[in-house]
Amino acid sequence: MDLPRKAQLSGVHDAWLCPVTRRLLPITFKGLTPYLPLTATDELAKCERVEMPRLPAPFWPESEEKAREWLETDEKVRKLRSMGAWSDLNDRIAGFSPYFRSVEHSAQIKGNLLTRREKEFKEGRINLLSCSTTMEMGVDIGGLSAVAMNNVPPHPANFLQRAGRAGRRGEKSALSFTLCKSTPQGEAVFNNPLWAFTTALSVPQVALQSGRIIQRHVNALSLTQFLVQNT
Repeated sequence: MDLPRKAQLSGVHDAWLCPVTRRLLPITFKGLTPYLPLTATDELAKCERVEMPRLPAPFWPESEEKAREWLETDEKVRKLRSMGAWSDLNDRIAGFSPYFRSVEHSAQIKGNLLTRREKEFKEGRINLLSCSTTMEMGVDIGGLSAVAMNNVPPHPANFLQRAGRAGRRGEKSALSFTLCKSTPQGEAVFNNPLWAFTTALSVPQVALQSGRIIQRHVNALSLTQFLVQNT
């Protein structure tokens, strides 16, 4: 399909309010909603035609107050509000409010998708990452200004790894925010905010006193050798 010759972009000046979904539809067939129920009456079939408001300018160069004033005084906007067809989300879109585009970053996501999300986050196309412990080690994303943790990490090293993700590229300010839940660990950290900086880090050790763990390793090694020799 030759889009430059066959397609045309245009604004929606008149819309149709669907009586079933209460959505604004850009176009209908003879004013009928495409969301017809099995038993449709005229009240549930015919859409109401409404005139859409038009922004005074493509952007708001003056101030946010001008945008709020227009949203509260424009007659078309007020009519759509009274019909339940204009919500606070429409206000944010019309006022060009700051937005968050959030995605998940965890071990459940495929590697190529994680790489793409990290790239888009660095480019600013994604500005909020909801991460598991995958972000603690081995991933360096610069330009972070804030890190929020929804619980207290189990160890000071975990806390320092997570909080240290912010402010790694010379940002003017960096913030680390931790939610302390009503648990012994959370309440202890809430009462001692310097916990991660004053607690001595223990040296990692390997203990061979557990016979059960040693037996598991022996079993795994024996099974590996058996499979190698018999396959």
